[in-house]
Amino acid sequence: MEPYTDLSEDPTIRRLEAAVTEARAFFGIDPLWRTPVQAKMRAGAQIDVRHGYLLAPIEVGLDYYQNHPGEIRCDMAHEVAHLVAHEVLKVQQGMPPEWQYASEDARGGMLTAAIETMTTRLELLFMRERPE
Repeated sequence: MEPYTDLSEDPTIRRLEAAVTEARAFFGIDPLWRTPVQAKMRAGAQIDVRHGYLLAPIEVGLDYYQNHPGEIRCDMAHEVAHLVAHEVLKVQQGMPPEWQYASEDARGGMLTAAIETMTTRLELLFMRERPE
């Protein structure tokens, strides 16, 4: 287990959190959702949506964003857009059981590809409407 390091005052974490807050407001994310930024990756970012808990931590590579601060707003908009796109996954509940429980490989990656395409479009919309 790694030792605990308080990063709440780290300027890069604060910029990441501000970008998440801006994207949440833009996309109209319900305030009940919690989206903490956690420095747990080597590079980039990834959101982990936990519907039952209204929790969607965004894991980031802190070193990456310290070296690439120009990527913060775009990447955080992309990750928050995944939270919007996650609503599409509810469609899966209405699928026939043979599709609903089939692996993504068995479905030909259709759902993942559709969500990634929608998320990228939402990210581009954010960046167009909220230029720096």
